[in-house]
Amino acid sequence: MPSVLITGANRGIGLGFVKEMLKEPSIDVVIATARNVEAAKDLAAIVNPKLHIVQMEVTDEQSVVAAVEKVSAIVDGKGLDLLINNAAIFQSLALDGDVNKATFLESFDVNCFGPLLISNKFHGLLKQAAQLNGSAQIANISSGFGALAQAMMDAIYPNNNKMFFPHSN
Repeated sequence: MPSVLITGANRGIGLGFVKEMLKEPSIDVVIATARNVEAAKDLAAIVNPKLHIVQMEVTDEQSVVAAVEKVSAIVDGKGLDLLINNAAIFQSLALDGDVNKATFLESFDVNCFGPLLISNKFHGLLKQAAQLNGSAQIANISSGFGALAQAMMDAIYPNNNKMFFPHSN
């Protein structure tokens, strides 16, 4: 697999994916995206010739299109073999707190529409890799923090204004 792009690579699961993909000898190019590249200190601290850091705000169509252009130049006609949609946000919704439509829609925009927009805009590069190599993949990654259901669970069953995960200790 020559190339992989990871969204939300500035911390957490995304940063972990970057570190692991850089160890893989069969991967030639690792493209890590972050909404704010300047603030992505842990990502910027990684020194590896396979790593390319690209600014991309997953809910901003112009930002995504600009990232596609940069990634296209990086992969240089070879396409994109793996797209990992990892970028997400978690905003706890508490019934006794500040619940508003804008907060909910922001979570929906990042966690639901973002992966769709990114997959759509990077489709041409994925198709290019599939034609050259026989396949290309999209992986949509999430955690409890990226789940609207978890935010609603917190709203319905608050635990002293702390996050409540019924399945954890």
